[in-house]
Amino acid sequence: MGAITYRGTVVVPDSLTSGEAVAAGDSPGAALDIARGLDAAVQAEFLRHIGEAMSRGLLLALIITATMTVGTVVLVLRGMRKGGGDAPTSTELSM
Repeated sequence: MGAITYRGTVVVPDSLTSGEAVAAGDSPGAALDIARGLDAAVQAEFLRHIGEAMSRGLLLALIITATMTVGTVVLVLRGMRKGGGDAPTSTELSM
């Protein structure tokens, strides 16, 4: 989900070729490599956009992970409260 968010939110400079724009949109690493070849003002703005897109992607991944973790904890606690059924017999314990 983080990568999808990055790809959907990164803003690339108009001065990039179509191949560079595709590469920068697909990979933050490629975007950083491409940024090294830009003039200082464009580079600074591009790096800011890369950082923002990565932050959004990481935030989304964090929210999804936290939601799943809380959901799992709730299910486990509800299962523990209801009990697991009958206590094991002595035969079952000796196995």
